Amino acid sequence: MSIFTDVHHLPLNWLGLKDIPAVPIELEGVIDSAVKLYERTKQIEPAKQGLTHQYTINANRASGIEFLYGKRPERRLQSALEPLIDGKRPHSLMKDLYRALGPADTSETDAQSLSSLQRLSLDSAEQWSISWTKYDGIYDRFKHLIPEWSRSLTSSAEASSQFWPMIANNGFAYNLLLLKKASGSDLPMLRRRFKKAWSKDWTQLAKLGQLYYIDLSIFARAKVGEVDGFKRFTPATMTLLQQDP
Repeated sequence: MSIFTDVHHLPLNWLGLKDIPAVPIELEGVIDSAVKLYERTKQIEPAKQGLTHQYTINANRASGIEFLYGKRPERRLQSALEPLIDGKRPHSLMKDLYRALGPADTSETDAQSLSSLQRLSLDSAEQWSISWTKYDGIYDRFKHLIPEWSRSLTSSAEASSQFWPMIANNGFAYNLLLLKKASGSDLPMLRRRFKKAWSKDWTQLAKLGQLYYIDLSIFARAKVGEVDGFKRFTPATMTLLQQDP
């Protein structure tokens, strides 16, 4: 065993937190995660640099990237990891990584930690598109959706009418658990799946249009994988839900 593979306590006492349970950490794992996090920041850089659409918020005209990230790019994580990636052992490694992954140093000036542009609230619902990048033409291809989606933020009736279509048309992009309303044609399949556990009450709920289900049985076909000797899989479940009328 070594200092990098031993399990240590996260030094929360540095922050004055002396009355909470200890948090175990492994330096090798922390370093591995931090390096991968740094690599991830490089992967998202093209999309981040594509936040060039101009917005006027509280009379300030600037690009999306300036409102979201400030005028100076964040380099705390990169600065902490560069010595490590170069094969050098950084001084006070744990403290450097904590500063990089944690909140900004309270001694930093306001301009360094959070710019005045980042502190502003949006002026309109349409400005929620501020996180849409122009990389790969994404903003231009989907800007026609902005008026419709913005109405869902300003009108409760519009929000209600768009709710289920939004889940149906865009839910897979966010890996949501998708509900399906149990229609009459679904009942034979559901009874077959639940067998003796099926309840007549569920049949009545379906007739009232108040029975929904989440079907993850497709994962029964997938082979169970292993990571470091542990089985990793998505349970092949069928979940019933009753809608509150």
